[in-house]
Amino acid sequence: MAYLLIVEDQPDLRAVWTEALTLLGNRVQGAADGNEALRLMEEQPFDLVMLDINLPRRNGLEVLKDIRSKDPITPVVIVTSTTDPSLVRTVVAAGATDVLFKPVPMDSLIDTISRLVRQSGR
Repeated sequence: MAYLLIVEDQPDLRAVWTEALTLLGNRVQGAADGNEALRLMEEQPFDLVMLDINLPRRNGLEVLKDIRSKDPITPVVIVTSTTDPSLVRTVVAAGATDVLFKPVPMDSLIDTISRLVRQSGR
């Protein structure tokens, strides 16, 4: 069982992902924006973070950089509806472990999360 953080400003999407990943035996915490996510990460460690790139207040790239400055190890999966190759290069260079494109097929989401948690040994 992994402890996951889903950072997504769309409540319905966050709820669907939370439910699916919980049904697989994970503990899942949700955050609606990057500031909330960083606060939660200060309170407890997570095994993996799913981070939307388009968030209110601060974008996901800024949040990713903040996460990496404090935690270079936890896998961070960026989720975006933008398929721009330069964005992918930018987030990977900033420390993203993987990138998923919206709409994310549920099997891809589950496979990616499971694989990264297994690889991290957490």
